[in-house]
Amino acid sequence: MLAQLRSRRPSPAMVVALTALFVALGGSSYAAITLKNNSVSSKHIKNGQVKTADLAGGAVDASKVANGGLLAEDFASGQLPAGAQGPQGPQGPTGADGAKGADGTSGTDGADGADGTDGTDGADGAALTRQARCNPCPVSSAGGGAFVPIPLSNAAWTQAANEANLLSFEITWTPPAASCTGAPAGGIQVDIKLDGNIVATFQRLAGGGPFTEQVPSKYIFAPASATPHTLTAEVADNCSGTEDGSVSQLKVDVVSALG
Repeated sequence: MLAQLRSRRPSPAMVVALTALFVALGGSSYAAITLKNNSVSSKHIKNGQVKTADLAGGAVDASKVANGGLLAEDFASGQLPAGAQGPQGPQGPTGADGAKGADGTSGTDGADGADGTDGTDGADGAALTRQARCNPCPVSSAGGGAFVPIPLSNAAWTQAANEANLLSFEITWTPPAASCTGAPAGGIQVDIKLDGNIVATFQRLAGGGPFTEQVPSKYIFAPASATPHTLTAEVADNCSGTEDGSVSQLKVDVVSALG
């Protein structure tokens, strides 16, 4: 029996082969188990191969870190003391205008201001004071040079002190027939009077018509005190026969202007 057991022991070559196989299969684990303390130095480790998980807690302290070797981001928030406040930076550019706000409510009206001073007087103007008209018309003339009154409406007014008046005249009439004879020649005449004094005269030889005519205006100087005035008119022909003329319209306008 013993003889049989001895005959089954592995040979030395088998032992060497099995040992080599175990080393190959065990790899670094086998080697680590058999390393001596402090037998692995920096030169035995490939750069970048030692990880955080490979270090024991508290293994790295201040004595293991070179001065200036750590950056601010290597510290947790609040571990580094705040530095002194730096100087104020330059003013930034002006920002864009903000959106316009809504309009506010209207305020109450203020009190009226004091009246301003009066302006200077303007230039004196002119006004149409009277429009005397033949009423009723027409009015026929009478032969032999006798004058017949021409009735006028709106023919009286009062000229104020320092007020000038200007009278303008217009007539529409028909002379006697051309057969009218008189000395020195047959014709017709109309006189317009202001306060009994002739201020305008129209004359026409016999024949033709009707005619509308004007004569020069009459200027009445401004009186020192108010003065009343009245206009009158009359017509006549010098025909020796029965030929008569007629006045179909007579106009007198009175314009006033203060001096």
